[in-house]
Amino acid sequence: MENECYVEVSIRANGQVTEALGNFLIEQGCGGFVLQESEPGRPVEFKVYVHAFSEADSLSIKVSKYLKSLRELDVSVGQEKIAVREIRKEDWERFWKRDIKPLPVGQRIIVKPSWDKAKFPGKMVIKIDPKMAFGTGRHETTRLCMEEMERLVQPDQRILDVGTGSGILAILAAKLGASHVLALDPDPIAADSARENIKKNKVEQIVEVRTGTIDRETPRRYFDLTVANLFKARIFELFDRIQKTLKDDGVSVLSGILDSERDEVSAFLKRKKARTEKISHEGGWLCYVARQIHPGSSSFQLDARSKRF
Repeated sequence: MENECYVEVSIRANGQVTEALGNFLIEQGCGGFVLQESEPGRPVEFKVYVHAFSEADSLSIKVSKYLKSLRELDVSVGQEKIAVREIRKEDWERFWKRDIKPLPVGQRIIVKPSWDKAKFPGKMVIKIDPKMAFGTGRHETTRLCMEEMERLVQPDQRILDVGTGSGILAILAAKLGASHVLALDPDPIAADSARENIKKNKVEQIVEVRTGTIDRETPRRYFDLTVANLFKARIFELFDRIQKTLKDDGVSVLSGILDSERDEVSAFLKRKKARTEKISHEGGWLCYVARQIHPGSSSFQLDARSKRF
């Protein structure tokens, strides 16, 4: 079945739980989902795509238990409905080719699928073909990261993209003039998707993709900017490692954070002695720009593992 079809998990519930359920799905490792909203007071439908029926069944059970817990807290969940079905690859691609159009982001960025022949003189065009990997620029968290990167990334900088998904943020960094970009994702299918998109954008000489996350092989005190479009719990888990990858005065761009989590995240960054320079927001989501000065060091040194860069 691999490479031939995907499995769709469809979840219908009361619109009042949209934010809570969306956050829960991301915390379960669903990098992205399709949200079909309706009129106020009507049910909403989430569609999540995975690669196997075993994944779909596991997710369905978790969602059912989560909605039950909300109901026990007197949250109006409504008559939820969870359905699982197979989606053939050609049907998936036909769906996206019908609905995905060029998307402007920030001041000069255009995200479009490779099959779209429209020209955009004077714009920075990123070609992304949507697959199972999260990141077509259509989710608020991705756009927030892109807008901050457009503002922050300078020529010849080194950029780390943690949880690269489709590779869109790594591609943007390369097009903004970065000299080297390291893109990490623990999902091998996402990593392969990123490599395909990186090749389509002709930045494979700049962007290196690795399957995994920050580990001992990741250079320390090497990157000017690290971008992590994840979710709060994962950012908290990786934050110390993220900081160790940065040069003195390096910057972290952190997104996938809900507006309701603002106080918790701000307090966390303060405890970590990271200076919050900006918080941008869109559609209930936040993006933090944080800077941490490494004490007692006026320059950085590459460790033995990073010399090959």
